[in-house]
Amino acid sequence: MGLTRSSVLPVVLLLACGLALALAGRSLEQPARRSTLAGGAATPRGWSHALRVKGGKWCGLRDFPPRPDGYGVSRLYCPSNNYDHNWMWRVVKAAGTGAISSGDEVWLYINNPMLKYCKSGTVVECGYQQSEANKFVVEKESGSGAINFPTDGVVLKAAGNYCKLVGSKHSQTLRCGSTAKSDATVFQLPAASFVATQLINSLSLSACGANFFYDGPGMAYVGCGTPRGPGFTINNTVALGTPGSPVVTAGANITFKAYDDLYSYQVSVWKVDKSGKVWYDVNNTRGTSQWFVLERLTGAATGGELTSMTKVALKSASNGKYCGIPAADINGDLRCDLAGPLASLPAGYKFTYMVLA
Repeated sequence: MGLTRSSVLPVVLLLACGLALALAGRSLEQPARRSTLAGGAATPRGWSHALRVKGGKWCGLRDFPPRPDGYGVSRLYCPSNNYDHNWMWRVVKAAGTGAISSGDEVWLYINNPMLKYCKSGTVVECGYQQSEANKFVVEKESGSGAINFPTDGVVLKAAGNYCKLVGSKHSQTLRCGSTAKSDATVFQLPAASFVATQLINSLSLSACGANFFYDGPGMAYVGCGTPRGPGFTINNTVALGTPGSPVVTAGANITFKAYDDLYSYQVSVWKVDKSGKVWYDVNNTRGTSQWFVLERLTGAATGGELTSMTKVALKSASNGKYCGIPAADINGDLRCDLAGPLASLPAGYKFTYMVLA
């Protein structure tokens, strides 16, 4: 992704000391509020979207993060055949609250750049502060009324002109220059990431996390005990394995991640290594080893929405093993190494799923 975690670490630590920020237990990607989130009246707060061409390729930012320091703009393009939960888009209602309807003015917002807003100039680029950006108009592909972003196709307009993807692969751009709606590219914005949650271990009675700013040898491993130092992050964003409705479903693939709230192109993601240890992978939101499932400990193990304070088991989707910490070492690394069954898991392999947003 260009700039590395180690290249910004000294600056991060200096800022942390100078401002006396207590990083332990701190949510790195701040919860969104309902008034700034898209998806119609039924979309809960805290959700962000993936952006894709309807039925087609997925969108992100080209030449990202901008060099040398992450500030600057990057153009929107849609080259990928594969969903990547790293990109966290929002459609922000420009005036008022409640559902976004066809024809409303909105801001196009993405969490990843240092500055979050998008602007239509010669092409659409993102990485502006709001005062430098411009409003878009969002319309349903057909029909009127409130927009349900996970299912409805939508088009964008800027300064009265519809926006269309031009070109292909890495030279592709989004240009807003047509007066005909039929020329516009139709997009979808399925729900993809939810801020913020904790996973609290039933043996240690502590939330699980890892050192976001780890810069030593080897990997930063996830743990559920104490002690924990500056940068130990326990507030996690949940990413859906399959974007769609804004629901964390028991038994469906998810992963846990955290973003730096200043250098927000920096992300760490939970993954499982060959030995079953859960570790923080830096700036790599791809790969099957990142996927987990949460199963209820009482009632139906899978299916339906997981609500806050539900007692759950954590299972690696890649190796099929339940994850936890041993009774002999509650400060040890989180491992996915027990076959089950679910009803016989020890306390170190049981958790409480808590919603903070």
